[in-house]
Amino acid sequence: MFFEPVRRAAMIRTRDMGEVSMSGRVTLVQETDQNNQPVCPDGISPNSLNERKDAIQGYVYVTFRINDLVQGLFPEIDHMIDFKLYDGPDI
Repeated sequence: MFFEPVRRAAMIRTRDMGEVSMSGRVTLVQETDQNNQPVCPDGISPNSLNERKDAIQGYVYVTFRINDLVQGLFPEIDHMIDFKLYDGPDI
């Protein structure tokens, strides 16, 4: 995932800040026209950037499509939820 710029930026931000980070919008390879976290060993909690860089062993990430998520969470509601997600500070 590090080759893709949007994901790479989120991964670097997570590593450098020591916090969970979301990436910007990414078009998944699973998207078609028809169906459109660092891990530290043994509870280590590094405080500095250099400690985080030394301790990091990999990343954990999750990808989901919003329609699949909402339908999975609320199958009985069937499109009765209305909300918007924004990518960035501007609405």
